[in-house]
Amino acid sequence: MAEVRISGDKLLKTIISEFRNSFPYLTLRFFSKEEGKSSNETGASITTLDENQLLSTISAKNAASGAVCIQGDTIVKNFEQAFFDSFGICCQVGYVDQDTKDFASDQRFQEMPFEALNEKMGNLFSTYNDLVSLQSSILEDMEETGSEEINDEHIKSITDVCLKGLSDSERDNVLNIIQNLKNQGMF
Repeated sequence: MAEVRISGDKLLKTIISEFRNSFPYLTLRFFSKEEGKSSNETGASITTLDENQLLSTISAKNAASGAVCIQGDTIVKNFEQAFFDSFGICCQVGYVDQDTKDFASDQRFQEMPFEALNEKMGNLFSTYNDLVSLQSSILEDMEETGSEEINDEHIKSITDVCLKGLSDSERDNVLNIIQNLKNQGMF
């Protein structure tokens, strides 16, 4: 099982790098409590702390000897709270958006263990990349055939990519939605 040990004697960028080595589809960002509060109140984006600083230097607490460990079964919200309790600054778990390359997060992450979240994000990124590739193939096929509409074969290909990695119940839900859309003439 993956484990990351975070201590005050590490640079923030080292912490992020070690974290990404264990959980490659996730990332971390660090910010002050005040910055997080201000962002929540105004909706402004969060200004992160300089990643070239030692954690102990920017910690609001005497963090030189403090440490927090992340294991694969650690729940995200428990880690974020333990980090704040140990170092007095905020650490948020998220991912890098494939389109914008910006940090992104989701409240639904809070209850998930790191290993499961990393796997879920890996599956999503894989599906995203497959859909981008499939989009190119469909557009080429439409250009070659002179068609301006997606055909049943294209829909089947899109469905297959979207269903990859889903549980049986998730797959059934998606198939029901697709069937309903077809019945409504959406496809």
